[in-house]
Amino acid sequence: MLAMKHGLEPKSADEMYELNWYYETVADHDPDAVHNAVFTDDASAELIDKCVDVTIKMMNKMEARWADGRAHCSGANVTAADFDFLTTFTKLIANTNLKNKVISDRLLAHFNTLPNHQRVLNGVKSDCQSVIDALPPSWC
Repeated sequence: MLAMKHGLEPKSADEMYELNWYYETVADHDPDAVHNAVFTDDASAELIDKCVDVTIKMMNKMEARWADGRAHCSGANVTAADFDFLTTFTKLIANTNLKNKVISDRLLAHFNTLPNHQRVLNGVKSDCQSVIDALPPSWC
């Protein structure tokens, strides 16, 4: 609703498909292991590995999908998916205040090898940088 209200909805059938592809891919890679590893003090190495592995698998799928040079998650235009991607980046990948910091360390190291992720993230991050910079690491 907010995306449509602010003119951030997909502008074509292809962008709508890509928006849905993004959200379905996130849903396919969002098991309880991710949440449990993030929110459990002293999670086991096995649980942390599962969280990181599942998230990296999702990131790799998106990296391949975005290899077409698109500016945003859904294509040429900013959509709600871009803000969801930015949220995932700030709350999980770049959040140095997780209960198990090794998760963000490993995910950020992988993120830094993904040029398509960086391009797509920068397409929306610059619009929100002052808000992002003001967030304390514990905001999640």
